[in-house]
Amino acid sequence: MRDNLAKLGGPMVRDKPAPFRAAMGKAERQAVLDVLAHYEQAQQDPPYEGFFQRNFETSFAEKMGGGFARAVSSGSVSCFVAVRALRLPVGSEVIVPGVTDSGSIFAIIEAGLTPVIVDTMPNNYNTNWEEIEAGITQQTSAVFAVHMAGEPLDIATISVNAKLKNLKLIEDCSQAPFARVCPKQCDCKLTMCQGSLVGMFGDVSAYSTMYRKSLHTGGSGGVVYTNNEQISNAVIEESDRGRPKWSKDYRSGDPGHATVSALNFNTDEFSCAIGSASLSRLDDTIRRRREFLFSLEVALQKFKPYFELMRHSRGQSPFFIPLLVGDEFKTRKLEIAEMMQAEGVSLLPSFQNIVADWEITKKLNLKVIKSSNAESMKARSFNLFLNENFGEREINEIVLSLEKILGHLRTK
Repeated sequence: MRDNLAKLGGPMVRDKPAPFRAAMGKAERQAVLDVLAHYEQAQQDPPYEGFFQRNFETSFAEKMGGGFARAVSSGSVSCFVAVRALRLPVGSEVIVPGVTDSGSIFAIIEAGLTPVIVDTMPNNYNTNWEEIEAGITQQTSAVFAVHMAGEPLDIATISVNAKLKNLKLIEDCSQAPFARVCPKQCDCKLTMCQGSLVGMFGDVSAYSTMYRKSLHTGGSGGVVYTNNEQISNAVIEESDRGRPKWSKDYRSGDPGHATVSALNFNTDEFSCAIGSASLSRLDDTIRRRREFLFSLEVALQKFKPYFELMRHSRGQSPFFIPLLVGDEFKTRKLEIAEMMQAEGVSLLPSFQNIVADWEITKKLNLKVIKSSNAESMKARSFNLFLNENFGEREINEIVLSLEKILGHLRTK
């Protein structure tokens, strides 16, 4: 088996690129043409807050079961606007999990608040209430909860406890749009979990819709969602120069008619039209990714305790798949990941979203309560990539690669 490893000169398991996602499909391409046609007929240049933006925001809110959605220019902006819209006390602390994107951390800092970094659960990239509670002080004003890799947090527990402590709750659903929180005794079918949607538990929720996300608006973009009208009004102000556009008394021609100091984070008609097209096929995207994920899980059962997927639920909206290396070979994780890559499997050998490891975290002297679980997870896992076009062939290739690698490890 050792001689068969691609890294040692043997044939690759996959000898051609993985399936192209084609996020800009026929519907998205048509959406761009529709924008051009609409505004040509209207004899108007495409604005912001136009016909296609209103359609996208309305469709998004309807899919959430009601509430208010605001499209903005990026995912980082959605985090910033969401935090600012809560009008938290300047300098107060916001709890953030130790595995996230820099946009969430910097959004908190740029909003004049202090991030406090808490750990994840063991063998997981998501946090829980126990870790969050360890970071709460008298200065804490909010919890910024991130649903990593498409896997929902135990957000119901977090929401209940945050309310008991009078803390605001922000959900970052960027990697898990329209994931569902399965009940404790979930009997839902593989592709149709009936649990509550993530994003409905927080006071406000942020979404990235950049080109790699399962819900996308083209190159960059984001959505801020809330079911609270007062917070929605603040979101509108924070996303467009403090202008109270929700007010009947708003003076559209008067830039000085602002309630707060804020910047222009508006998006555009083309992005929103693409977003509507992506949203229309999102259920199918999630279904196909789930089918792949759960079929892969079954196929990998025979590799325990050497390899297994990060724990996941039926309500997941898959984004990537962490694969954990068992205790016997965990110190060789990077070597194993490189072997997998040599076989042609698409993956990320080392996840760099561990906040405690960042240079900027040390430079800014950010408060880290604990990061041992996140560090351990990084040390023993790598992330398998996926998209909705992955299927049986990709599962077989992962299985064959692991068989070759395990054979090599056992004989060495």
